[in-house]
Amino acid sequence: MKYGPQEAEKRELAQAKNLAKAAAETSGLSHYIWSTLPSSATLSQGKYHTPHFESKASVDEYILKQFPDLAAKTTFLWVAYYASNLTFPLFTPSLLKTSGKYAWVQPVGPSTPITTIGDHRKNVGIFVEAVLRQPALTRGRYVHAEVETLTNGELLERWGKVTGKPTSYVPSTLEAYNQLFPAWGLEMGVMLQFWEAVGEASWRKPGVMLLRKDDLGIDTAHLTGLDTAFAQIDWNQV
Repeated sequence: MKYGPQEAEKRELAQAKNLAKAAAETSGLSHYIWSTLPSSATLSQGKYHTPHFESKASVDEYILKQFPDLAAKTTFLWVAYYASNLTFPLFTPSLLKTSGKYAWVQPVGPSTPITTIGDHRKNVGIFVEAVLRQPALTRGRYVHAEVETLTNGELLERWGKVTGKPTSYVPSTLEAYNQLFPAWGLEMGVMLQFWEAVGEASWRKPGVMLLRKDDLGIDTAHLTGLDTAFAQIDWNQV
């Protein structure tokens, strides 16, 4: 957050290209896992440009075009929305003393679909282990690491139920959201608007067949969902 979204995008792109180049030059490498995201700009026909999506998606194309041998060894891993995102100031419901409710100001409506990974600290490792265990299946492929999809309104309801706090969903505009959370409100707000506009198709890439948890043989009972992840956070310290 020190440099702002645009500079962060440039720096992440440069760093990730360096990583890919180093991986391509490592003769003993058998499997490369690149944590990436779909291109919001491509999927929305240029309407929504989310910096932390685009920097990662650009590196996908860099690997595929510049290092085809590395691409054949690479698993492109998409990790969905973290439960812990709600500990970030712009995603944390805020207490309004006038009503006693925790208001969640969002630049989209409550029906916006949110695909989550639940507890990323545990679940990402489960997906990566499954990827590494099946290289013949996963090398050169895209994997979507997710636990469940629900709406933004349902996400708030889950948070309220787990924490025991009364909640209120407050739809806002992107401009107002960015005034509350300068610069980062714009970046995250555009991400949310992309999900609202594109819906289920926001986790897609043209011409690519995703591998999902069922394809990897992951037992969903081993994954930690939103409720448990929320319960493990001390919200009094957020």
